[in-house]
Amino acid sequence: FRPVLLVYKAKRIRSDTNDTRYYAALERDPLQPLEVFSKVLSLPFKILFNELMLIAMTIYLSAYPFVFTKPHHLSPGLAGLTYLPLAVGGIFAIIL
Repeated sequence: FRPVLLVYKAKRIRSDTNDTRYYAALERDPLQPLEVFSKVLSLPFKILFNELMLIAMTIYLSAYPFVFTKPHHLSPGLAGLTYLPLAVGGIFAIIL
């Protein structure tokens, strides 16, 4: 994360030169905790609602328990095992 790296660099320059004029922008204008909290919590929702493929995958994966528990009469534990082939396929896709 670039702003944090700039803070470290400014601290190193201050300690090397004994000059207190060097500060990173993040040190001069620190964010309030509420600003950080709202920014961190809103980003996943922005990504979710702006990416069509992510919405499709979310709906697809959230439908798994409903499909396998009611029509196929599987227990929730066994229905959870139906996610394993997706994980194995994803690992094979990464390897290939």
